[in-house]
Amino acid sequence: MLRLIPFMLFGALVACGGDSSSGSGVDSSKKLVELDATQRQQLCEYMVEAEGGVAASKMCGDGITITVKSATDCVTGLSGLSASCSATVDSAETCAEAAGDDLCNLIRSSSCSFLLQCQ
Repeated sequence: MLRLIPFMLFGALVACGGDSSSGSGVDSSKKLVELDATQRQQLCEYMVEAEGGVAASKMCGDGITITVKSATDCVTGLSGLSASCSATVDSAETCAEAAGDDLCNLIRSSSCSFLLQCQ
């Protein structure tokens, strides 16, 4: 089973006001490595929901199955990103939304290509 950082994920949508907020309510321009614990949780919950909910799963061929992890697993993954990771909240949300249509997009879509670069 393929396991990519936090992006097999998430839960409850929490919204905040402001023009710079995104689907998760976290500032979309903020780098993933700059998020505090509350922001990581908020983003992860959004991503889990966008990807179809915990335990959603899809076989992608070549023996690869992608399964959505819990928000807790996502938070752990975000906490362990490489310090050189330049991906933003917007990058993560765009990828999660693409995966919501087809979990295999996590490994196929160019919007998710940052996943391997940030590990």
